[in-house]
Amino acid sequence: MKKVFSYLPILLLLTACGKKNNEVTPKQANIYVAGIENDTATYWKNGIVTNLPNGGVSGRVTATSIFVSGSDIYVAGFEQANGGPSITAKYWKNGAVTNLVGINSSKYTYAQSIFVSGSDVYVAGYESNGIAGTEIAEYWKNGMPVSLKPNAGNDCEARSVFVSGSDVYIAGNENIGNAFPVAKYWKNGVGAHLTDGSNAAYATSIVVSGNDVYVAGYEMSGNNNIAKYWKNGVETSLTNGTYNAQANSIFVSGNDVYVGGTEDGGNGGNGIARYWKNGVAVSLTDGSEDAGINSIFVSGSDVYAAGYNGDVATIWENGVITNLSNGVNTYASANAVFVQ
Repeated sequence: MKKVFSYLPILLLLTACGKKNNEVTPKQANIYVAGIENDTATYWKNGIVTNLPNGGVSGRVTATSIFVSGSDIYVAGFEQANGGPSITAKYWKNGAVTNLVGINSSKYTYAQSIFVSGSDVYVAGYESNGIAGTEIAEYWKNGMPVSLKPNAGNDCEARSVFVSGSDVYIAGNENIGNAFPVAKYWKNGVGAHLTDGSNAAYATSIVVSGNDVYVAGYEMSGNNNIAKYWKNGVETSLTNGTYNAQANSIFVSGNDVYVGGTEDGGNGGNGIARYWKNGVAVSLTDGSEDAGINSIFVSGSDVYAAGYNGDVATIWENGVITNLSNGVNTYASANAVFVQ
């Protein structure tokens, strides 16, 4: 017995050393953020900035959405030409730009959201014949436009795309006749209204989890917008209409629903960057600067929110703020976040 106990510390030490040597270091998350800085489409990887080429058009370029698949980085956006009446939708794959042409080859095309499924690249947006022209919702699959077939003469915008299996989901809005715009989504081109047109409403973001379809957006009530989301068409209001608010992005993780947006602080004050987890508000700013969340992403137990704080592009990780731009003599905004 004494010999057994005399060897025990050595055995425990060897066992402990073996466990330590076999421990796996958790993979460091890569945080990708797309946006605009100094009139240039930009993305940041872990805070390191990359400016995207303009594709031969000289003007202000905005990155609106980002998606990472394997080692490939996809960014959607649009460019407004200097000295000419045109706006060009586009996306970049690893910095190589592809300009997107609408169904009607209109002078104004906007890319608002990008999603990659396998080898297929989907971009949601819309086109218009002019600043006051009719807007036509559509999406591009591998660069080819697909119409969402709104009624003739109705303004219609596609703002977000999500692909689940072989199904393509698009969120946006459509003006019905002379009524206000309705929030809606399309599944494989078939539209479903989320509001009745009695108030102006917009759907800004869509995600599918299992058999459930979640859409974020906002609807006017009186003088203010109410931030809300819909699950399978059933509405949940996130604010009460006392102050103006918007829901700009939605993410579902397990049974938890996260919605990112902004709500005014009252008395004409600045917007407060805010997200809601299962309907409970979490404020990320105090209203000292105008701020908001444009995109939200959840990875494990970590919550990432991209947006702006004043003129500074900003990312929050679990409520901790990191400035991506310096705010000196230039406007910047973080419009989308993706974590790998």
